[in-house]
Amino acid sequence: MRYVRLMLVVLGSLLVVAGQVVHAQEGTPAADDEAPPVTCEGGYAPVFRLGGRVQFPKTFDLEALSHEPLTTVQDFFLTGQGTDSGTFTGVLLWDLLQEAQVITDPAQKNDLFRKAVLITGSDCYEIVYAMGELAPQLGGTHQVIVAFKRDDQLLGDREGMARISNPGDKAGARRVMNIVRIRVLDVQPPGGQP
Repeated sequence: MRYVRLMLVVLGSLLVVAGQVVHAQEGTPAADDEAPPVTCEGGYAPVFRLGGRVQFPKTFDLEALSHEPLTTVQDFFLTGQGTDSGTFTGVLLWDLLQEAQVITDPAQKNDLFRKAVLITGSDCYEIVYAMGELAPQLGGTHQVIVAFKRDDQLLGDREGMARISNPGDKAGARRVMNIVRIRVLDVQPPGGQP
């Protein structure tokens, strides 16, 4: 029963965060403007851009991603057609965010935990993680990775150069394939004022 209550609180929090995400943020570093527009055509994505409210936006291809510290996870999840599973290798999403240095306001209490991470696939499928889910000091109970290998093989055309693997979720809904963009966003505070 405790587990069910915890899951309801987490899901409720995610809905609130997803509903409050602000897509256009003033003060986003100019370098983030280098990200190409997402066309929503789907298909293989050979690169993705990490940007938004970060000091050091960066475009990742397979070579750049494979030079980061690697993590391997076992992932089993429900899909619309049954189940899927595999051993995924990639980089912790948290590590990529740390490297990019999320921009926070020191005058705002726990401002890091008022951020959200929006991940977009080449077909414009998008999901949101609350920063607190990813941060080891707050949530971070499971390892969300930006994977580029499945069962020791590079991902194929269906999954793209990179995809999300999240062994902590039971269903596959937040496992974005063919990642084209990862953006750190501010969440509107109560009253709508930054």
